[in-house]
Amino acid sequence: MIFLSRKELQIEASRCPHYILIARDFSGHRLDWLMRISSNLVENNKPLIVICEDASRLRDLPISSFDRVLLYESRSGLSFINEFIGKTIQHQIMFWDADDKLRLLLFAKFRARCLIMRPYLTEYKAKSILRYWAKMMIISYFVLFDRHDVALLRIAEAKPYFLKNHWVDDELILVHKLTYKKIHSDISRSLRVLIPGYITLRKNPLIAISACIELRKKHGLRIDLTFCGTIDANLKENIESLNLEWVHIVDGYLERKQFLEAIDISDFILLPYKNRGSSGIVLESLALAKVVAIYGNRHWQNLSRHTKGQFFLLARGKNGIVKGVLRFQSQNLSTSSYKLAMGSRKTALTFLTSS
Repeated sequence: MIFLSRKELQIEASRCPHYILIARDFSGHRLDWLMRISSNLVENNKPLIVICEDASRLRDLPISSFDRVLLYESRSGLSFINEFIGKTIQHQIMFWDADDKLRLLLFAKFRARCLIMRPYLTEYKAKSILRYWAKMMIISYFVLFDRHDVALLRIAEAKPYFLKNHWVDDELILVHKLTYKKIHSDISRSLRVLIPGYITLRKNPLIAISACIELRKKHGLRIDLTFCGTIDANLKENIESLNLEWVHIVDGYLERKQFLEAIDISDFILLPYKNRGSSGIVLESLALAKVVAIYGNRHWQNLSRHTKGQFFLLARGKNGIVKGVLRFQSQNLSTSSYKLAMGSRKTALTFLTSS
């Protein structure tokens, strides 16, 4: 990946048309998205420029598909596009996770492809309803008055009831057809708990360890807890200092195949996020027919209505995790096999990168 200064970006953008992808950062599932976008464009000899606010996760990654990608890191990327893009050369502007930029896009001087990440109303509080209504009004304006091209990323297999022709699938999420069978949690063997992805304090790893300690000592459960993904250096040091033989750390970027294998061999995917927001890992794990547990006060409270995987909503804190794991151990759960859906699917990657 080639990092550019503002002057270098202006020079490069003035030479020929580019695909310009604008994003906030590249946490979690977004890194896989970027790999697919860059691969699609590079294969078709289409130059890509990425403009983002935080590129820290992209530095020194050994990913060959990024070798020809140009990157400009700035919190004022949108102003640069308004000032420069489109005056001399017509570029293809792509907004990935455009939710945070909707109001700015109302007054943009350019046309863009805007991907909206899973715009579901899942919290029935007055403030949430008003925000959702305002978001959908802006999106409707873009569509009805043809200001921008808009796609709404849907949860796999969910049926849209609004702007039906504008919903797209995430082709990185396995769309599966289910055949159910009953299983029972086996308390005689170790329970393999996984916290995957980019591990920071946002995922409450120390609270998760504390909950697992209680489950082992007080309830006699044999738990193996694994952190799998890039881990914050200070946090890794804190975890290792606990010297717990049943806590495992797999630190570093995992290729997609390795990431899916880590999920597949686990029994329980634990994602006790501190804050709210879209999570590709939640959906990926559910698509692989895994049991997934998250804190229930996130905007994914009603996700179980739209998915076929097993979904646990936890109360916040250590006690919420403890009760969630005990509930998992005490129930007969449905598991399933899956296969990729056949036929043509309208996908987010096609929407962003097609000519």
